[in-house]
Amino acid sequence: MKKIVLAALATVMSVSSALFAKDADLVVRYGAFGQGNVIVNGHGDDAAADVGGGLSFEYGMPFTIFGLQNGLGVHASISPIVGVKDPVKSGTDIDALIGYWVRIPFGTSDFAFQPEISYGLIDKSVKAATNTSEMDQLLQVGLSFRWNPLDVAGGKLDFEFTPQFGIETFDSPHSMYIGARLGILYIWGMNGGTADRIAARENRTVAQTAKEIENDPDLKGAVSVYRSAEGVTICLDTVNFKPDSTELEESEYKKLDKVVSMLQRYNNKLHIVGHCAKIPGADDEEDMKFSKERAQTVADYLIKKGARSHSSIKVEGKGSSEPRADNDTEEGRIRNRRVEVTIVRKYK
Repeated sequence: MKKIVLAALATVMSVSSALFAKDADLVVRYGAFGQGNVIVNGHGDDAAADVGGGLSFEYGMPFTIFGLQNGLGVHASISPIVGVKDPVKSGTDIDALIGYWVRIPFGTSDFAFQPEISYGLIDKSVKAATNTSEMDQLLQVGLSFRWNPLDVAGGKLDFEFTPQFGIETFDSPHSMYIGARLGILYIWGMNGGTADRIAARENRTVAQTAKEIENDPDLKGAVSVYRSAEGVTICLDTVNFKPDSTELEESEYKKLDKVVSMLQRYNNKLHIVGHCAKIPGADDEEDMKFSKERAQTVADYLIKKGARSHSSIKVEGKGSSEPRADNDTEEGRIRNRRVEVTIVRKYK
């Protein structure tokens, strides 16, 4: 059982590393922990306490729950038992649990609360005269407190202190456990951690993309990039459509192809917003509709080129409601006609 659990966990870590390490937007954590448990109402030959250690793997889901990061956790532990009831003198508990967690940050600090409910198997072997082994199911609640103050080798460290409450659910009478886990995990992913850390990573993304735009004659002066309320926005400043049409000029496709290559580095959802200039006598609702149709044209091309799927793109038209220049001049109206493509931040 011990070898099976360790082999399974090693396989999960290896596969996850291969799949997700190159993707800067996913949150993947794994690490080691030590733990101790006390059996509150042990029965039969159960021992009163155990201590041991194990390994954890956590994967942040690519969607939010009320704007909060959430995901799956896999924890496996091995606990040599300190026996206090005869005939139990020594033995081993091996458990493998899978759980679901939600991460609740404490403002912009380095701290977070990460409650988790998990379920799995526990194997209780007794090194006594009979050398017996019992398999049961374990339901466990962990109230985890996290602290991630350090950036290390492109990721960061997450220190955990996790009070635990568990109950064996199959055999009766049930054994109930209370205990705690103390561990260190390594985190991949620009979306994990505090708001300040996310901002720093987004600023680096902006700086790298801006440099790429500046060095490309097709994009320089036509495309800009900046941090926005939602994430990182790549703005098509001079996207050209045919007059009074939602159809792009042929010259724009080369520009969009290069934007596609930028977007394919990330798997975040996109928010595409169309804007237009205010023309005297124009109807606001028609402006909204027209700007959305132009944004949809850009979205359709990004989908066609494989930048995202339909379900990963939100399209919106804001008409002339958010001008960035004076609509009374032709130069200002040109600046106001734009399409913004935002790489949406996943987590608060």
